[in-house]
Amino acid sequence: MRFHWYPENAAHVARHHLATVDVEAIFAADDFAARQSLPKGRWEGEGTVAGKPFRVVFTRPGPDEVLVITAFRTRRRRV
Repeated sequence: MRFHWYPENAAHVARHHLATVDVEAIFAADDFAARQSLPKGRWEGEGTVAGKPFRVVFTRPGPDEVLVITAFRTRRRRV
């Protein structure tokens, strides 16, 4: 999977106390699940890393490509 990281989206996830490698780990989590349910072709995914649940919102600009919009720790899973 190829991740598109730009200064803007990397800075946005940093405001949620996550580095880009942390966000990529969410996608690699054994329990990662995603659904396309948000407007503008956006996807919402969730995964558990180090026993903590995280949510990520992203788009898919191409096959096997991900552009992360935001990611943050959550209290519970929805997907």
